[in-house]
Amino acid sequence: MDISKQSSIAKHLGSARQNKRIVKRPPDELTPSDQNEAYQAMKTLHNWFSDNGLGENAGYKIGCTTAVQQAHVGFDQPLGGGVLSKLVYSQNVNLSSNEYRRIGIETELAVRLKSSPPINNAPYDCDSIARYVGEIMAALEIVDDRYDDYPSWPVESLIADDFFNAGCVLGKPFSPETVDLKEVSATTTVNGIEHGSGRGVDVMGHPYKALSHLVNTLAAAGISILEGELVLTGSLVQTHWTKHPGTNYLCSYSKPFGDLQVFVE
Repeated sequence: MDISKQSSIAKHLGSARQNKRIVKRPPDELTPSDQNEAYQAMKTLHNWFSDNGLGENAGYKIGCTTAVQQAHVGFDQPLGGGVLSKLVYSQNVNLSSNEYRRIGIETELAVRLKSSPPINNAPYDCDSIARYVGEIMAALEIVDDRYDDYPSWPVESLIADDFFNAGCVLGKPFSPETVDLKEVSATTTVNGIEHGSGRGVDVMGHPYKALSHLVNTLAAAGISILEGELVLTGSLVQTHWTKHPGTNYLCSYSKPFGDLQVFVE
């Protein structure tokens, strides 16, 4: 994809998000032709955010990594996006519903890399990617249905716009050697009522499988995940959406992770 097209895609998507407008489906001339172009356009969008004072890229998310999420969102494959540094929170956070079109919360597990997996060594698998993981943690992904009609969008355009990501909440980090992520369980409670539960094994058999899939996908587009960047590996529980102020999310994880909480004001 030529630089001019990438820049135009970034401006179309970025300015809508910056000004809190509903994001209109890009015209055909501003639609990436394949997923490699989509991820390259996503990186150009991250540079656009940085240039406009909206934060640096802090890492990535990968969504639709469980059967429940694929059925819920309507995509049958894992898809990635970026996470901006200004939208990364710790433990508990209050969010204003006015900042979002339709906010959603996803109960996830995340990793932080201690070194960058070399592109030339791709493809990675669940075992070979493990050596690059420095920390594991509970995480909530904040998503926003900011689109005019996302089911009508080409998936490439959704990737270029970070695939719904609007931030995340991170729990306390732990050493990856101390926890079997497959066995971690989590439950999402909304205003005191259980919404759903899931386990690490639901994420493609192991959250590292989702991580390796994202690393390989980005490598094909010439993009490296860097030392210190985080990766959200996909929701264990179906997304809960709300437009209503006064919604309290409590996401409880098995030991050693504990609880994370979001209150939508």
